[in-house]
Amino acid sequence: MTPLRRGTTERPLTFQSDGHELLGILHLPEEAGKVGLIMLAAGAQYRLGPHRQQVLLARALAEHGIPTLRYDASGMADSGGPYRDFELGPDIDGAVAALLTNVPGLKHVVLWGICGSASAILMHEGRGPAVSGMILVNPWVGSEQSQNRAYLKHYYLSRLTEADFWRKVCSGGIDFRSALSSFASTVKSAFRPGHGTPANVSRAASAAKEHDTRTAARTLEERMADGLELFEGRVLLIMSEKDLTARKFDDFTRSSKRWRRLITSSAIERRDLRGSDHTFSQPKWREQVIDWMTDWVTWLGRDTNATPDRGSE
Repeated sequence: MTPLRRGTTERPLTFQSDGHELLGILHLPEEAGKVGLIMLAAGAQYRLGPHRQQVLLARALAEHGIPTLRYDASGMADSGGPYRDFELGPDIDGAVAALLTNVPGLKHVVLWGICGSASAILMHEGRGPAVSGMILVNPWVGSEQSQNRAYLKHYYLSRLTEADFWRKVCSGGIDFRSALSSFASTVKSAFRPGHGTPANVSRAASAAKEHDTRTAARTLEERMADGLELFEGRVLLIMSEKDLTARKFDDFTRSSKRWRRLITSSAIERRDLRGSDHTFSQPKWREQVIDWMTDWVTWLGRDTNATPDRGSE
């Protein structure tokens, strides 16, 4: 074990996911509370996270009495097994069992995910009774149509208000033919009939042999909605202001009657961080996220029937 600040320790552990061994790092406080947290890596990421984000968050949470497990997903970094893409159910189940086994006395488990791993958490319907909370950071919705609509609304329009853009126009620094071609392609994709093709759906369908045909054929967004609808615990939704993934999620959920109903549930608390990028790369942003997370997780351990105070940011 490696001693850290304020009496925390961290140690490696291994656990099973559908017969394969995964490697994680468990961050332990000197005195653990009733709630532990599990961090899922996003997409083709490993357990450190961008800007060492998951290491820093896990250590801060442990200092606040919250045992935290971060690990490499199947097929990534030091973990065995096949790469599962969004199909992380066996990983989640194995991580929950490992956390409960290694931290006696835990009553609740919170699942944390950013971008694709937040979507994977929602898609896994069989999370088990110990999972009473989810922290979802800038969740990913995968349709090409929704992605291009967000790009038109939140990138192209904002560029028209930037002085740097007009300086490039006046200096001849923009290839108008290429720019117009890219813009036209984006518009065509954003407004073509139908719902578009979800990213990674073919890979997910081929990898999810344990699912029946109906489940594998459903879109990523439909499966996320199914998982949220079935979840009986609490959700903390953390969204960045300067992030196309977050804006795409907002645009998509506003366009769906079912999602509008789900996202406005009293079980969901939302925090919006002004000025922040997708991964909260500046220390001031990360510190605010840590404050929100620790307050919310601490509240969850005290009273799962109450409503926590909303953040000021």
